[in-house]
Amino acid sequence: MTNLRPSSRPPWLRHPLVWLNALNDENTVVAGEFARNNLHRLRLAAFTIMLVNLVSVLLFVANSGAGNEQNARWWTTILVIQGVMATAFATLGLLAHWRLRRPPRLVWDQSLGLAGAATLVLCTAAFSIVDQWVKQGIMTLVIGLMTASMIFLIRPFHAIVLFCSTGLIGMVGLSLTQTNRTVLLSDQATVVAAMIAAILLSSLQWRDRAVNALLRRSLRLSHAALAQKKAELEVLARNDPLTGLCNRREFTRLAELELIRAMRQHTPTAFIMVDLDLFKHVNDTWGHPVGDEVLKNTARILVAGARRADVVARVGGEEMLLLMPDTDEDAAVTFANRLRETLEQTPLQRDKLVIPVTASFGVAVVPADSRAKLEHAYIAADAALYKAKQNGRNRVECAPVRTGTLPATTASSDQHPFSPC
Repeated sequence: MTNLRPSSRPPWLRHPLVWLNALNDENTVVAGEFARNNLHRLRLAAFTIMLVNLVSVLLFVANSGAGNEQNARWWTTILVIQGVMATAFATLGLLAHWRLRRPPRLVWDQSLGLAGAATLVLCTAAFSIVDQWVKQGIMTLVIGLMTASMIFLIRPFHAIVLFCSTGLIGMVGLSLTQTNRTVLLSDQATVVAAMIAAILLSSLQWRDRAVNALLRRSLRLSHAALAQKKAELEVLARNDPLTGLCNRREFTRLAELELIRAMRQHTPTAFIMVDLDLFKHVNDTWGHPVGDEVLKNTARILVAGARRADVVARVGGEEMLLLMPDTDEDAAVTFANRLRETLEQTPLQRDKLVIPVTASFGVAVVPADSRAKLEHAYIAADAALYKAKQNGRNRVECAPVRTGTLPATTASSDQHPFSPC
């Protein structure tokens, strides 16, 4: 029977090439961020190392009494290395500062970070090699390798190349200055151990920070996606998805607020109800996609003609409603007629088809100081629209807004008297 249990071997054993490719892709994603991070570290490390070099030079100069010729040669060489190291880090620190003030460039930023790490380990290797003239031990090189692996974020492949090269240079250099074969063998073994430890420490630090950076990036993307979804839901909650106009709920909220403001400031508020004429004929003749285009085109015309303070909403299939603050009846009727003419003169053009569009308009104005509710204005506008349909369509009618008990239906014109416009 086939064993259906998942393999207990880790991915790097089951599919090593796939694992390495995935690891390389992750390292590439964070390389730019880590390169900029290294520039900050290099700028700080340069100042610190220059300070250490200065103190060391002062100590050496204060104790300049050289004994024999070998000690004098050691003393002079150490001072030269200190000067070279200080000069190199001063230059690298200034370059890092310069790069941080400019847009990121991966090759330049990454190269500067590697140059800083290479300068540190090579100079400490030089110190250890020269120290063999007067003492035994390579602690300076070990410290340099460990410090470089902890200060700089070095990509694993680069860490292997850098630290192995430094280890080889150190081993060859030690063979030139250390004459005691036993001590040389011990020091070279220490270099190999320090080299491996530096590679391991650097790779672990890179991997740990890479995982954290990828998690932070994933969280940022998740938060951005959630924020986008939230914004989309908020838009859908307020707007009609086809035309982009306010939906009935949002229009009701805004209209009720506007009526409260109008009553407080003693200003009139106009409502204009728009209904496309013979819209069912459009759908039956050219199909619902064309009907959707007619609705969107109508919405664009209404929004283009409205003022910034006006609110345009889609409250039904082909029914739209406008809220016009601080507008009396004459201004509302003039505005509605202008919209009606624009719609009539702007047929929808789709491919080679020209689809004429007209609409009927019902105007209702809540007078200043009126305590009429939105329902009263809606009933009046609907009644005016009904009258416009009865009188032949493609026209504007208006009706007075009456307060009092709200009727159960709006089917009869006797319940809602009209006044001709």
